[in-house]
Amino acid sequence: MQSKTSFFNSTIIKRTIKQGWPILVGYIMVLLMEFPVSLAVNLSQWKMWNEWTSESYLEELQTQIKMNVSGSAGGGFMFVIMGIILAIYLFAYLYTARNANMMHAFPVTRKELFLSNVVAGLIMLLVPIVVTGLLGVAIIAANSAELVSYGFIWMYFMAMYALFYFGLAVCVCMFTGNVVAAPVFYSIMLLLYGGIACIVKGIEGSFGYGLSTEIIDLDSPFNPVLYLDGHSGINEVAYSTAEGYFYNYTPIGFDVAASYAVIGIALLVAAYALYRRRRVETAGDWISVGWAKPLFRWGIGFGVGTLGALVFMELISSSREIIFFPIMLVFILVFFVFSQMIIMKDFRVINKKLMIEGIVCSVLFTGFFVFADINGYWREDYIPSVDEIDYAIARGNYGYYFDGENLEKIISVQKDLIVAKDSLEGSKTSDYSINLSYRLKNGKYVRRIYNLNLSNEIAKNIYNEFYDVVSESEYEKKTLFGPGYEDFTVDSMSLNVIDDSMSTKYVSVEQDDYMAIYQAILKDIDEGHISIMQDYDSYMSSESDYANSINIEGRAAEPFINPDNNWYNATKVYTSEVSSYITVNPDCTNVIDTLYDLGYMYSKDAVYRYSDIN
Repeated sequence: MQSKTSFFNSTIIKRTIKQGWPILVGYIMVLLMEFPVSLAVNLSQWKMWNEWTSESYLEELQTQIKMNVSGSAGGGFMFVIMGIILAIYLFAYLYTARNANMMHAFPVTRKELFLSNVVAGLIMLLVPIVVTGLLGVAIIAANSAELVSYGFIWMYFMAMYALFYFGLAVCVCMFTGNVVAAPVFYSIMLLLYGGIACIVKGIEGSFGYGLSTEIIDLDSPFNPVLYLDGHSGINEVAYSTAEGYFYNYTPIGFDVAASYAVIGIALLVAAYALYRRRRVETAGDWISVGWAKPLFRWGIGFGVGTLGALVFMELISSSREIIFFPIMLVFILVFFVFSQMIIMKDFRVINKKLMIEGIVCSVLFTGFFVFADINGYWREDYIPSVDEIDYAIARGNYGYYFDGENLEKIISVQKDLIVAKDSLEGSKTSDYSINLSYRLKNGKYVRRIYNLNLSNEIAKNIYNEFYDVVSESEYEKKTLFGPGYEDFTVDSMSLNVIDDSMSTKYVSVEQDDYMAIYQAILKDIDEGHISIMQDYDSYMSSESDYANSINIEGRAAEPFINPDNNWYNATKVYTSEVSSYITVNPDCTNVIDTLYDLGYMYSKDAVYRYSDIN
């Protein structure tokens, strides 16, 4: 009788799926709520408030459908959790010696056992996606047959995400024999890139002037959770015009999602290779693969040790390199030994071999520290060229937008900050900070924050230089009211004025008076009486805070990048909405005369500081 090779065992597949019904039911419920149910409920609620008589009803309905599909197709975060839950369930027998010996004593080959479990897992993952996706397609078709493709697009992305995270989780499970270690190592793999980036930035930011709060760029294929969310799925792009906010929903990253799915399949192949060589007696161990144990020791020692040293330096409020380096080495060695205790499940782990490995580890990470330190010194001197910059946003006590020829002005301020860094960064206190965010033409960001102690003469001079750059009247009017400030529309205006009893009074301005006051504000800006940034003497004076003020809400003549809203990462979001706060001082003669003539002030001399009122 001719023998045949069996790759799958139908009994194992059926039993695995049947016994995993609680996981399957919970997973299906999440998928239903995530897509078809939420889609149906949201569309039903939207229809209640929108009539068919609306001319744009169909277009808005389609936007609602796209928006709901987009919200449920982003990044596949549910599969991050589902992947590891399912992998642990399928291979739970590897985590106890009794079950591992029993399963491998059956007349089933390891290939057949592994493939049967994987097939059961894929059925549990993918069939619910297809079923819930088809329900979503039916709901979409009932509302707009033109958009049924969005339901199939949802199924595609969900299947690709599921394959990647499941493959990664299964592969991780082959490295460990412990049910607690599996999700820990899985999380480490997903967060590894971000963790390394944070450590490098932490070292650089501790000793590099201006780098302490630089944006950590996590947009990398090695950071799968965020990368998949940002580069695949149905992308939502918001933009604003004078008529309001609008959204575009466009499927992107079909190739990106497919690439990760291929990686997931490759990881399943790697998992099988590890499983074939896995020793049954490793059940219960944190690390089941011998060559991975040094990686675990070094990873825990370096990663947790360096982060611990950074936290410790923050607690003792020190940024001195000469202190940080030995502290870092101590933390690394402590966690290096601690990780060996976890592996061995014993406190007595110190021996000659481990000591030699610890010394080698310390030497290598010393080299890494020196590299990060040198890189930090290089980065603190880095300034993008004008040709590289799309635009820049600087912030003192207000946000300022720079592009084109204006970029040279703010770059000049940064150059002076860098030249004077030795005398500026050693200060223990700061009265002011200059925050710079460059958006480069390649879509990247460069961000610096420079703290200034204004009792330092050099810091004072740089503050004055920054003031001179941003206090030009034309520049201030554009910053306050947008590029087309001549055609600015005032929607509301209110005043804080002082009445004859020396009390602050809130007053709403009549609509007929908006433009007279607005024109007076522009005139005072031209004459240098109103400035959104104070000069050095006013800023340092405790008596410079005047109680009289004007609050203006309105719309710019054309959408623009509001620097006060987007200064942190120079996000390119356009808006027409403007909210401006203007302090009135005794030099604002045009504004004061106008307010007095319109009856909003009882006297032209009724301009007081808070200290006068109190």
